[in-house]
Amino acid sequence: MAEEKIERKEVSYTRYLKNALEQIPKGAFLTVKTQSKINTMTIGWATSGVMWGRPVLVIGVRPSRFSFEGIDVDKEFTVSIPLNQKLKKQITYCGTHSGRDVDKFAECDIHAIDGENVEIPIIQECGLHYECRVVAKHQLIPEFIDETIKNRYYPEGDYHMIFYGEIVNSYRID
Repeated sequence: MAEEKIERKEVSYTRYLKNALEQIPKGAFLTVKTQSKINTMTIGWATSGVMWGRPVLVIGVRPSRFSFEGIDVDKEFTVSIPLNQKLKKQITYCGTHSGRDVDKFAECDIHAIDGENVEIPIIQECGLHYECRVVAKHQLIPEFIDETIKNRYYPEGDYHMIFYGEIVNSYRID
């Protein structure tokens, strides 16, 4: 990871939440450590709010994904959100290639830099960052999911595990 000091501006997690929630369907980076290897993947679904009196970021990761083991074992993750359209190719690449097979950082020329409050890095090229610790998780239960959603998103039965990450830090890098 890069050793240079990057200037971070701490912000309330809600300060840019509207921007984050508008960008996530277009793609954001979920970063974890899997088998001690840093990996990032593209997420397009997430939400945020307050659960158990804590600010949380709620994400879904399929157990078949390489990143799943990292988040499930280490109980930490970061979400790095590009606030401009410069990373479209990288978002697409990280959403279509597995960290089992490729080094996404090298392939996409993106850089992992240390997080501040978690052991998981962030993506330097992104403008908004959330550092999270998992406080709860649950497996989606097929019989509780609307049939149209099941048919569209789960034809193979690979249901997401939902992770509730307490937001322990949020900041901008400009």
